Order: sequence, then structure tokens, then C-alpha cells
Amino acid sequence: MLSKLRRFAATATLASIAWAAPALAQAPHYRFSNFQLGLNASMDVGDIAGQAHKVGMMLPTSQASGQYWTITPVGGGFVRLSNTFTGPNQCLDVAGDGAVYMDGCGRQIGQRWRIEGVVGGVRLTNAFAAGRCLDLFAGPNLTVPALLPCAGTPSQTWIVALTGTQ
Repeated sequence: MLSKLRRFAATATLASIAWAAPALAQAPHYRFSNFQLGLNASMDVGDIAGQAHKVGMMLPTSQASGQYWTITPVGGGFVRLSNTFTGPNQCLDVAGDGAVYMDGCGRQIGQRWRIEGVVGGVRLTNAFAAGRCLDLFAGPNLTVPALLPCAGTPSQTWIVALTGTQ
């Protein structure tokens, strides 16, 4: 899947991305921005041709419902991440190659995220891929989050902010 995302990131235009409707939040929601990109870009989800699931992508910060994330504790220091756009029954998961996408919430190990404080923000790791952190893969027209080897880089530092919506 990550190879398809790489091809898409190299050739995509923002006009080809399905935009989400404004969020109608029902619970506390958080926005995930990246230290390297700043607060003007936030983690969202969208369609990529040839993909069966909504995939993670960094898009301009807006009121798009895909940028309103719910953090649900699942035990053992792990959380599950869902958003308003895909609903509470879809959770952020990770493919074997590190690509992140939305899938039906369940007991999948790839849906178990750990959020740990680091200087300047937090680091997100996943139970499925030890030693890997949520990072960015940047193409010329689209940047996508992906699990890559932890290196303590600014692109692996995330800013999680309460959106103020309920």
C-alpha cells in the first residue's frame, strides 16, 4: 500500500482529493499536527484511487471532519484513534509497509497506538511495528503519515490539540 501512496503523493493534486464535510462533533476531539509542517497542516483521511480504505494524509488545517480525532483508551497504555468523518466504527490502522488507513475497529494490533511525550510534542508508536514512529512521507503534491524507523526527527513529533468541539 505504501508504494501506491508514494506514487499518488508524487502525482496527486489537491483537487483530486475528496474533501470532508465540516465536522459535527459529538465528543471531545483532537487535531494532530506535525512539528515539521506546523499548525497549518493536520492529519486527515481521504480517498486514493485503487485503495479500498480511506488513507491518512496531511491536508491544510480546516474544519474538515476528517481532522477531528477521538482518542479512546484500550488498555495497556494504548489508545485507538477514530475521526468524525469515518465515524466511531472506523479506526486508524497500519499496513505491513507502514501506510496508515482507516479500517473497522476491532482487536487488530495495528489499531493500538501509544502517545508518548517528547520535547516539543508527542511521538506516536504502534503495537504492530516495534521501533517505528508515525512520520511523514512527502511527495511534491501530498504528504502522508506513515510508520517509519524512530529517529527522533521533527517529522516524528506531533502536536495534539483539543479542538474545543464536543
